[in-house]
Amino acid sequence: MRNETAIAAGLICCSIIIGGIAIIKLQNSDSATPQQLTKLTTPPIRITDPTQGPEKAPVTIVVYADFACDSCGGLATELSNLRHESEIGNKFRVIWKDFPIHQQTLPKSFDLHIAARCAATMGKFWEFHDAVFAHANQLIFGTDILSAVEQESGVSPSRIADCMKSSAITDLINQNMADGRALGITALPTYFINGNRNEGVLPYNQLRGIIRSEIATYDASHP
Repeated sequence: MRNETAIAAGLICCSIIIGGIAIIKLQNSDSATPQQLTKLTTPPIRITDPTQGPEKAPVTIVVYADFACDSCGGLATELSNLRHESEIGNKFRVIWKDFPIHQQTLPKSFDLHIAARCAATMGKFWEFHDAVFAHANQLIFGTDILSAVEQESGVSPSRIADCMKSSAITDLINQNMADGRALGITALPTYFINGNRNEGVLPYNQLRGIIRSEIATYDASHP
């Protein structure tokens, strides 16, 4: 078990890894604005959110995750494997939401979230996303994995460096963080399958079963 503390975008975060889930305690700081404290019941979807899969897919999975979260990487692997299944692979879309709670203890992790959003401007978000999770276990040792991720994902390092100077990219991530707090997220990964909330990494067959059930429900209502 590992205790970690992080201060992220106007909140105090304490995370404990239990059974493959990053359990986080969130406490709004005095600097939190009324807008940040507005409660949400479903995750807002914005045009700036990285998306993978058909826009009109019958299943939408909105994922709040941290690149420094092992369990988040586990979920990403499961979703990638499901994407390659012929029966359901083209019937769900994944929408990424940044929730980097480890930026105090692992400051390089927040930079990776910024860089990933910059990769999105080059049409390479998901390549970058996969490469980050492939190297994420090195983050706990303070290793700078950005160069390796840039090379593997095929992005331009100079363009990434220029883009990372933009406060607009940081604002996108902070908005995701505010939304996550408003949703009352207390574990990572937290993800919504057609609006239904889940936490942690489900067994592969269970996750597949949920997606298949949602597809069947959609097909039954769209004969």
